[in-house]
Amino acid sequence: MEQMDHLDASVFHGFAAFVQKNLRAGCDAFGQPRRYLSRQDQLDYFERRNVLAALKAQLPHSSASIDTIREKYPGVFSTLVFCQKIHCLESYFFRSSLHDDVFPLDSDKPPLAWPEGPTTNDLFATIQKHQWQFFPLVFDRNLARRTVAPDVALPVLERELLQGGDGHETNVYKIKIDPAYNKLEVDDHGDPTQDTFALKVQLDSNSHRNEVKAYTVIRNMSNPPEYIVKYYGSFIQGEAHCLILEHADGGNFLEYLKKTPPPSDPQDRLMFWKSYSGYIKGIRGVHQAIQSIDDEDFLGLHGDIKPDNMLLMLGKSGSPYEFTAKITDFGHSDMRSVPAGARNRKGIDRHGNQQYSAPEASHHTLDLEKGPNWIEPTADIFALGAVTSDVIVWMGQGLEGMKRYYILRKQAIQRFQYFRGSGYSDCFHNGVDLLPEVKAMHAEIAASLPEYDIITRQMIKLVEEEMLLGPIEKRSPADKLQRTFDLYHEEATRGMTPQRPALTTLPAVSLPLEGPISTGTRPWSAETTVTMASVPNSTPNSPPWSPVGAGQRATSQDTTATLDGIFDHHGKALCSSDALDKQQGSCPPTTKPPTTRLTTDALAAASGSSSSGPDVKVSSRTLAPSLPAHGPKTSTSSAPPLPRLDLEALSKYRKLKEAKKDVPKPLRDSIANLQGYIGGRDHLIYIDDSDSMSEHKESVINAFSALAFVANEADKDGIELVFASDPTTVLRGKPRMPLRKSGTKRLAKILRAREFKKPHKMMPSQFELFITRVILPRITSTWRSLLRIPSPTSPKKDTTVLIFTDGRWAESPGRAAGVEIPVMTLMRQLVWNDIGPTRVALSFVQFGDDPLGKERLAYLDDCGRERQFPDKSGAKHACDIVDTGPITGNICKLFIGSIAPDNDNDMG
Repeated sequence: MEQMDHLDASVFHGFAAFVQKNLRAGCDAFGQPRRYLSRQDQLDYFERRNVLAALKAQLPHSSASIDTIREKYPGVFSTLVFCQKIHCLESYFFRSSLHDDVFPLDSDKPPLAWPEGPTTNDLFATIQKHQWQFFPLVFDRNLARRTVAPDVALPVLERELLQGGDGHETNVYKIKIDPAYNKLEVDDHGDPTQDTFALKVQLDSNSHRNEVKAYTVIRNMSNPPEYIVKYYGSFIQGEAHCLILEHADGGNFLEYLKKTPPPSDPQDRLMFWKSYSGYIKGIRGVHQAIQSIDDEDFLGLHGDIKPDNMLLMLGKSGSPYEFTAKITDFGHSDMRSVPAGARNRKGIDRHGNQQYSAPEASHHTLDLEKGPNWIEPTADIFALGAVTSDVIVWMGQGLEGMKRYYILRKQAIQRFQYFRGSGYSDCFHNGVDLLPEVKAMHAEIAASLPEYDIITRQMIKLVEEEMLLGPIEKRSPADKLQRTFDLYHEEATRGMTPQRPALTTLPAVSLPLEGPISTGTRPWSAETTVTMASVPNSTPNSPPWSPVGAGQRATSQDTTATLDGIFDHHGKALCSSDALDKQQGSCPPTTKPPTTRLTTDALAAASGSSSSGPDVKVSSRTLAPSLPAHGPKTSTSSAPPLPRLDLEALSKYRKLKEAKKDVPKPLRDSIANLQGYIGGRDHLIYIDDSDSMSEHKESVINAFSALAFVANEADKDGIELVFASDPTTVLRGKPRMPLRKSGTKRLAKILRAREFKKPHKMMPSQFELFITRVILPRITSTWRSLLRIPSPTSPKKDTTVLIFTDGRWAESPGRAAGVEIPVMTLMRQLVWNDIGPTRVALSFVQFGDDPLGKERLAYLDDCGRERQFPDKSGAKHACDIVDTGPITGNICKLFIGSIAPDNDNDMG
């Protein structure tokens, strides 16, 4: 009664309202909301006056020290006031020293010091229910596999997913911790020096246990290596096993390779490799976690080296090539004590990644999957060598070179039946030794590197002689690798090359060429007449490109072709029959053309075997591309200007022709003029059938019927149709027939039945498949070979691709949402292979008027003129093969804008 008599309800209601207003948004380990009142807010509210008011409400005669409450019991006091249980402060909490350091009470049973009795048990249940909002987790260095109650709030102000996602067993987040609860990195005054960390959440307890063990061993080293991600602690909340790690602001190395162009400046290349060598130091740190303790050594093995597990911290200079390398992810590691001086230094193989694994860590057959497998730390050396091999290819040929390298290895592995379906189909070895394709690729890169790039050539030598070796005992330990690298880097910095790798002199290469090699006119284009005047802006002996810089492309003298002469700069064929035919005597040379002799096979040479075949002489002189015979025979500047034809005019033409009615002469002559330009070309219509295009479906059908009908009259082979949702399937109309009864109508019927339901974000990835698997195989024989695509019975003609789209490809603004990547890939192949810019024309036809779509199409229209692409001599050229426009505009411009630039300007 006495307590009730003195109860001032406003004290408790006022605090409850304050709590609701000032709760901060935290979360649990899985990201579920958990709210909390910060310690500072508690202290701000319970200044002396409010403490006295609360005590007076239920303990009017209390002698409790206000300073003691504020220093040691602010959370406890907040909980009691919120629960209206202040009367228990002295008898329960002061007497048993249940201060804030003891909270939260995360057990289902009261602590041992808790008084017994029904009333006290009810009090405990009430306290446990409401305490969580006043006791969020404190992030400090004492967190080590601590179990945290599910109701505890993590005082995380910001949380961003870096890796993983829904359905993944491991997710990594970038988190920003509330400074009041951040004690991980503090200065002399106890204030946090950084607030951003990485939180790794795992469901696999075994992997978590391995990581905690490895990170703990490394952290306890007398001098923890800088090149391993720093470990701050761990905890378990429910099913979530959590690691608190250093946040690497540069992301992982795989992301880096995707978004960063290779350095072109000599100093940048030196800087990059210096930064990259930090990964060698990181591996050395893992392996040298071997520290003698009494009579025991500690063995360190990472077991899962791959680009995803290689992070980087950005440097202060702002250069993308200056960074600090960081090794992370020890879920497959093995840290174990072994007798000092023991010969057996092996650790258990925990089945890390397949692509970069060493031969002894491969599990490509069922019997290799069974039972424990013991491997040495040198397995990490092979894996890092494999990653470095990828980086060497990236340095020479960029991301597309890496993709081609992947395909080459994948095809090589398919020769071995025991690898098929094993998941190891893109590794660097055959189960015992290095694939010969790896050294062949290194040879290609070495020959194509700039003369000044000594360091990359030395990295090839380091990888081949000390890392990617089948016999375990021949691989160098990490400390020796570091010394060798330091020597190479110093020599390259000084411009010294005491021993250049013996990779610059390459074996000659022979590739199968499909079809006969013509010595006269092109056998597949009898109706085409090639003259220098037929090419816009061309002069005799000039390349078919508009040079961006001064000077003409150099022509090589008689030489033995090396691998870089067979493959282009980014993985496609140079020696296709198309490229060869293009170069044959259609235009009389001013001088005797030099020849290139193709002989032995590079891969066989790399593996030590030999192959023989007939020598083939090929003209290396490059001629400008021809325009079809239906097109202008002289410079396009003197060609008759094209009329403006809109979609309505083409639709009217189609309907009249199908109805067997007379077409008015002006319309008939205009269509004939257009068909004269596009005749002799293949025409393919690529339709974006995503959900955002569904509102334009009727317009798409009408446009397809009209454009396909007109193109089909000019294309003897029949029009072709591809859908973005199935970009490698080419649907063909029958070749032209009287009144074209069977050509376009069948395709229009297929189009009408198509459902436009695929997500609009699919376009970038699907268009890349279309370019690499449909268009590139038409212009390069090696690309057909790599993809196992049969050679055509007759070489393909020049191709125009009309892309029906709205440009709404992804949510992110700017550029072209990734569609520019395959477009520029195609441009790069055309320039590198000396294939003229009229060989492939891309015309993006916009439906609707989405502003962002317009912006993206405008970027694509400009990128071929504004960007420069290298040829084999290093000279750079523009490659304008893209045109864009609305379906409501001039259809003639959409058909020939990029193949007749003079008319393109006139048509607008």
